[in-house]
Amino acid sequence: KSKGIHHYRIRLSKIEGEVTEINNVRDIFIEVVEQKERVLILSAAPNPDISAIRNTLETSPNYEVTVADLREFNGRIGDYNLVVLHSLPAATPESKSLIEKIKAASVSVWVIMGANISVDAFNAAGFGLKLTQSNGQLNDVQPVVSDGFSLFSLSERLNKEISNWPPLKSPFGVYQLNGDVYPLLYQRIGSVNTSQPLLCFSETEGRKTAILTGEGIWRWKLAEFSNAGNHELSNELILGTVQYLSVKENRSPFRILTRNNFKENEPLIFDAQLYNQADQLVNEPEVRLNITNRAGKEFRYTMSRTEKAYHLDAGVFPVGYYRYKAEVKLGDKIYTQQGEFSVSALQMETAVTIADHGLLQALASRTGGAVYYPG
Repeated sequence: KSKGIHHYRIRLSKIEGEVTEINNVRDIFIEVVEQKERVLILSAAPNPDISAIRNTLETSPNYEVTVADLREFNGRIGDYNLVVLHSLPAATPESKSLIEKIKAASVSVWVIMGANISVDAFNAAGFGLKLTQSNGQLNDVQPVVSDGFSLFSLSERLNKEISNWPPLKSPFGVYQLNGDVYPLLYQRIGSVNTSQPLLCFSETEGRKTAILTGEGIWRWKLAEFSNAGNHELSNELILGTVQYLSVKENRSPFRILTRNNFKENEPLIFDAQLYNQADQLVNEPEVRLNITNRAGKEFRYTMSRTEKAYHLDAGVFPVGYYRYKAEVKLGDKIYTQQGEFSVSALQMETAVTIADHGLLQALASRTGGAVYYPG
């Protein structure tokens, strides 16, 4: 229930005639991280897509979902990792204010273009996609998977089955991609595969954006359940989209690269990277790294400079739980990174106490020896 590295000791009681008790104890270290992402789903009107997305996200313990009507929502956009906009933005002051808040908070957004979306407000929002020559009509469009998409992967089953799913309702018009936009799905209208995007992704100033140019996700889930009796593939697509959008990369100018668990015969290795304001690697400033054990004893180090970064081999440490803190001063700013790790006992010789006759026979044959049994 709490984050950090937790130490557990598993012990078996001794049984009669047991040869050794040494391998009856095992120490394990489990790291609990805070990965629960907060997702806000806002809409201009009720729609079954909203329940479809919420139900999918609630199958995963990694997401906390809030659903609200835009006109009634009074929370803070910055409290969320991802905002899903269904049939938004609209041509209202509340909608314009919402887009401004999303940009100010640098929160990722997933836009689902429904029948009630305002094309002018959508184009003005600067999502990396514009819709022109729209006449207010809707097209039936089916998904076609892009061959060159690389932001995240889809299973072979999903790639194969998705083209058979029922069509979404997509606003008619010409879709123009602006900048680096990566389509995952294209639109198939009737029997014609087009270059019009159905689901595409972009990133601007650290804020990720996805646009689904149609509504009716609930039809996909319904069709899959009718055919397969589950929602595995539609859930995979929704969860993959949300996971990509909600996870933020570490953009700190100072970064420590290390593991959270070492064996007692392994040296503790730390690498560090420091970026200047031009996002260039530098290593002129000195990096100090301190390691502290459970008893509060501190081990102090200065990291060595590599060609453009830093490296530290702190040697082997006893079994236990440790914290580290690294610090560097770049210009007039001081940056720190801290974390935790554990050192686990290595008991290879006591993990298996039954004779390996195959190994003994191989050893004998390779050395010109022989194997003899008691008889």
